[in-house]
Amino acid sequence: MWRRIAVVLALTLAGSFGGPRALHAGSLVDDVSAPSTRPRTLFESILGSAWRREGEESSGERHLDPDRPHFPEASTTVGLGHAVLEGGYTYMQRGSSVTQTYPEALLRVGMFAEWFEFRIGQSFIDRDRESGRQDLYLGVKVQLIDQKDFVPQIAIIPQLTVPTGGGATAGRVLPGVNIDCGWEVVKDFFNVELLIATNRVADTSRESHVEVATGLTGVDVRAGVGLNRDANDFLAGTGFAVRY
Repeated sequence: MWRRIAVVLALTLAGSFGGPRALHAGSLVDDVSAPSTRPRTLFESILGSAWRREGEESSGERHLDPDRPHFPEASTTVGLGHAVLEGGYTYMQRGSSVTQTYPEALLRVGMFAEWFEFRIGQSFIDRDRESGRQDLYLGVKVQLIDQKDFVPQIAIIPQLTVPTGGGATAGRVLPGVNIDCGWEVVKDFFNVELLIATNRVADTSRESHVEVATGLTGVDVRAGVGLNRDANDFLAGTGFAVRY
């Protein structure tokens, strides 16, 4: 089974890495001249083109928001046969303790359908006396629906981390799921994104708890302040993305 998965992933990457298409601070654009007739969302593949976003058939460009640097991930997938490599840096402060994470590398590969992507990520942490490679991140993203009037564009991300870290590991598998929603307020100019995240987080080497987090963003920057004593006092970050 693992050999078959490796072959599929290798073929997808071979077709994807033909060189970068386009790069923009807030969005990536696929400049293919003819629009795809493949279903763009899971609902469209099940219920038909009535669930395709109005005007999408006549568009020769596909706009794609990267997951970084903001807290909510994009509610779009990368598209079949494409890949996006993203990275970033985050600074967090809690009292006198400072945490930095980098390069927050995330590879997103469009597989099987326009609405499905495979995700794998790796990063390093530097926090007081704890530093080293963090646990490997694995996940998939499924774009459920496009925006329809006041109903947002929605994507769901089942995900987990596996205990492969060096100096910073939870020592066990930590699963979770993120739900990302997006509204295009001004076409091709201003979007609002909302995240609802439910993930298991390690407390100690033996204990963990379920953490529920939400995020709302309307600009392409990442910054925040803690709202209770268990949260970070301050965080800020930046990132980049390249599409192949």
